[in-house]
Amino acid sequence: MPENLECIDRQWESRSVAAILVADAIDSLMAQGMGEHDAISALEDALQIRRITYNIQSAVD
Repeated sequence: MPENLECIDRQWESRSVAAILVADAIDSLMAQGMGEHDAISALEDALQIRRITYNIQSAVD
C-alpha cells in the first residue's frame, strides 16, 4: 500500500477509536443523570480546554 494511503488508513482508524470513546463518554455522563445535550456540551468544553492547554504547552516547548 502506498505510504499516503497507510497514513489515511491510520487517520480513519484513530477517528473510529475516538468516536467510540466519545460515545462511551456520553453514555457515562448520561448514566450519571446528565441529559444528552448537556453531556455533549460538557465534552465539547473539555476538548476545547484540552486544545488550549495543548497549544500553550506547544508554544512553551
